[in-house]
Amino acid sequence: MAHTEAPPISRKVHGMTDQVVLLTGIGCVGSGWGNGLSTATLFATQGAVIFGCDFNISAAETTKSQILAENSKTDIIVMKADCTSSPSIRNFCGRLLNTLVPGLINTPLMEMLADKYAGGDYEGYCNVPDAQVPTGKMSSAWDVANAVLFLASKEASYITGTEIVVALRRVPAERRN
Repeated sequence: MAHTEAPPISRKVHGMTDQVVLLTGIGCVGSGWGNGLSTATLFATQGAVIFGCDFNISAAETTKSQILAENSKTDIIVMKADCTSSPSIRNFCGRLLNTLVPGLINTPLMEMLADKYAGGDYEGYCNVPDAQVPTGKMSSAWDVANAVLFLASKEASYITGTEIVVALRRVPAERRN
């Protein structure tokens, strides 16, 4: 399973030590590295104070436990929250907010989808999206985590109100052959 790769080498970048970050969708629904778990883990290695939320509080608590098992000094709070609620989102006015849009990302969700739609044939199920991107393989949750880290950094201080797509463009079938 491609979503089980180890986290990247932890090195401090972007001056995130003691910076408070709000991470939505922090949970992970299966074994391996999902987008939320990878992002929270990367911020923990950077020394950030993490405030994480997810509509699945059990998944958020699992992420918190995994991070604290690796680094007990990490400041991390998790709570249940639905980020699709307009009144809740209004509370963030005056902040730098961006949306990260993951494309074809190999996370534990792919394994769950393979179980549901391909009789558990994970490799076969992944062959279709792998063939649709120029590199021949889907992105990993670490690609998403690194994009989020950049957007939270001082280097991105003038980027707000935008959607960042983390996905390789799909290649038309006639160009793949």
